[in-house]
Amino acid sequence: MSIGGAAAGIDLNSAAVADRFVATLVPILKKYNFDGIDIDIETGLVGSGTITRLSPSQTNLIRVIDGILAQMPAGFGLTMAPETAYVTGGSVTYGSIWGAYLPVIKKYADNGRLWWLNTQYYNGSMYGCSGDSYSAGTVQGFTAQTDCLNKGLVIQGTTIRVPYDKQVPGLPAQPGAAGGHMTPALVAQAWNRYAGGLKGLMTWSVNWDGAKNWTFGNNVKTLQGR
Repeated sequence: MSIGGAAAGIDLNSAAVADRFVATLVPILKKYNFDGIDIDIETGLVGSGTITRLSPSQTNLIRVIDGILAQMPAGFGLTMAPETAYVTGGSVTYGSIWGAYLPVIKKYADNGRLWWLNTQYYNGSMYGCSGDSYSAGTVQGFTAQTDCLNKGLVIQGTTIRVPYDKQVPGLPAQPGAAGGHMTPALVAQAWNRYAGGLKGLMTWSVNWDGAKNWTFGNNVKTLQGR
């Protein structure tokens, strides 16, 4: 189950609200046999300016995640789908939305609970580890972002690392689905750069792809040898 989205803000201002959210969501997850949650908070999550000091919204997002995981079976999945500003945007500056996911990603990447990270490689700039910026929809931007996370992004002395096999970059399925569409040839060029080392590719969205004869999905299946 995806939690959040561009039009579905989550109130992260208080522990009481976070606990109520968990209490109402867990029964739904159990009733319908969901096998995991995908964190897609796009409003309301901000950093404190110091990466080792969590902001209230970061603290309460972790409270939500931990509250859900504690009540679900062992092996229940956790993925995250942040926009690039919330991740490698922290290489430019840390605070507000810039890098706001990083302490959350680090916690669950380091403790092994993160299944994968499907960062949205669209609708904004891509960033490398040195604050370098690239346009979405480019192989250069794709590789800079992906390589930075695998190498480890260092913010104020803290390293956040997501290896290639835990990365599922998100790409627009078709022109018009989101900014930064990559042609099938460019997707192939980016994917083949890693010789199968990436966990996979995420897309926005299956509806867009289905309306255009599944050209994104079929291309990726071919690249993956499926």
